[in-house]
Amino acid sequence: MEYKIGYGLETSNIIYWQTGFRPEEDIHYHGIHLYKDGRLVIDENYACDGVSFFPFKKVKVLIRAAVIHDALSELMRNELLSSRDWKKADREMYLVAVNAGAYKWFAKSVVKGLSLAQGYYTNPKQKRKIHHAP
Repeated sequence: MEYKIGYGLETSNIIYWQTGFRPEEDIHYHGIHLYKDGRLVIDENYACDGVSFFPFKKVKVLIRAAVIHDALSELMRNELLSSRDWKKADREMYLVAVNAGAYKWFAKSVVKGLSLAQGYYTNPKQKRKIHHAP
C-alpha cells in the first residue's frame, strides 16, 4: 500500500469553478480535472491541506477557495501546469473567497499573506513523500 501524510480536509461533494487557466490539453489528475476552457472540477473525496494558516482554518468563506488553490498547486507540483503561474492560483483563491462572501479587504489580506511563500508549494520539489505499508 502507498499513502501520503498531511491532508487535513476531504471534500464531500464535487466542486466546480471557472478558472483563468487555459491548459493546452484537458488535465485529469487524482480527482482534479482542469479543462482547456478553464473549467475546474474537483471530485468528491479529494483530500488536501485546506486552509493552512491556523487562525483561519475554520473560516468558511476560505475553505472552498483553499481547496481550489490546493488543487491548482498540486497540478503545478506535478508539472501539469507551470509553477511559474503561482500568482494566477493565488488570484483564483481571492476570486473564490470573494464569491463565497469574503470581504474584498479580507480576501486581499489573506492572498497577500499567501504571496509571502512566493509559490514555494507549487514547486515540483515540494511533492509529498509517498510512504509504504504492508
